[in-house]
Amino acid sequence: MATTIVPTGVTGFWASNFDYPDWLTHGTDIPAGQALPRMIELIDDLQIIANLIGHAGEQRLVELMLEWPRFPAQTESLAAPDLGAALEYLAGAITHRNALVTLAYHRDARKGCLTLRSDDRLGPFRPLLEAVVWVVIFRVARGFLGFRPSTANALDRIAIRSVHAAALLKPLLDCEVSRSAGKLSELLIEADVLEAANPEFDPDSWHRLSPQEQAVDPAAAMPRNIAEVMPMLRNALAEVGRAPQLAEIAARLGMSSRSFARAMAMAGLSYRDLVNDTRMAIARDLLVEGRAPVKDIALRLGYGDVTAFVRAFRRSHGVSPTRWTQATGAKK
Repeated sequence: MATTIVPTGVTGFWASNFDYPDWLTHGTDIPAGQALPRMIELIDDLQIIANLIGHAGEQRLVELMLEWPRFPAQTESLAAPDLGAALEYLAGAITHRNALVTLAYHRDARKGCLTLRSDDRLGPFRPLLEAVVWVVIFRVARGFLGFRPSTANALDRIAIRSVHAAALLKPLLDCEVSRSAGKLSELLIEADVLEAANPEFDPDSWHRLSPQEQAVDPAAAMPRNIAEVMPMLRNALAEVGRAPQLAEIAARLGMSSRSFARAMAMAGLSYRDLVNDTRMAIARDLLVEGRAPVKDIALRLGYGDVTAFVRAFRRSHGVSPTRWTQATGAKK
């Protein structure tokens, strides 16, 4: 779990608000005083969040989320025909992009319900994680309910029952917030509020994102099974010293290239990033084993020369392969 590669979207947003102070990356190998890499290991992400909590406090971090000009999936979700469709799309997008979170959407004649599950291993980070998810959902709901005068005062018809984040959210959100009596966190919205229409709805744009299309498109399952792609890339790099083309991987998964690329985008990734992450994972394994010099690792991973490999490794990890080996105590 600790070595899982995760995007630094929200963490990067917080970091930029504090101008990347030297204390931000304390306890990690990431260089201080500069923008965070786009992807980092989960253990480093949690260390940075712990540093942010220690210096700013959880409530201030949540307040910054409410001030965020534009968060991931905001544009897509606000393109939906109504609030219910936006929340259904957003539940899928958040689940696909966050391996430690599952957000499910259900609706009946009376209400809509979003149910949040987070990984138990997150421990003390769960309150902040829950708060971030509910703030994103709340902001989308607030955006929709502000489209029409008839729904402008409907925030009091939204209720959040949070297991871990009620104390953080209650003073900040203009809706009902309480502690959940059960083991799951949930957000409830009355059915007629979910029908709040979007006057800027664009059918063509929404068709490319709609949950109905995702439900029948085999690409929808791909982000939940990224692990199926990683061995394909690893095997190809081991056997022929190069990564397959996107079309080759898509064909092995029984998908079109377009569907595969769209599914990657839904997961907040690109095929190029996935190839790079796989190369870096193999490089770390080889460096730890200490059985191959850097130049041999570069050739094995399909780089034209050792300089290109060192540049890519430094871009991903903030240090050269040699410095990384020394810092981690890996074999020489």
